[in-house]
Amino acid sequence: MSIDESKPRLIDGGLHVDSRGIIAFVNSFDFKGVDNFFIHGMLDSFDLVMLVAALEKHYNIVIDGEDIVLENFYNVEAIIRLITKYGVTI
Repeated sequence: MSIDESKPRLIDGGLHVDSRGIIAFVNSFDFKGVDNFFIHGMLDSFDLVMLVAALEKHYNIVIDGEDIVLENFYNVEAIIRLITKYGVTI
């Protein structure tokens, strides 16, 4: 799979999740029509590790290893579903 350079990268030069949480993080990008961040080259496996760490730190949660699968990070809706499973309210 090659990275589509025309798409913005979700994690570019480091991830910052501020006090407003993931909603503030994702609002800086245009995600219309993006159903899979991996296929569109917006996330790769290293980015996934960084994203999991940032979500865990920001929301004070521990994401089980069994939940760290690509399907849970395909798009914004999937990520929100995952973190709400751990008690986070968006």
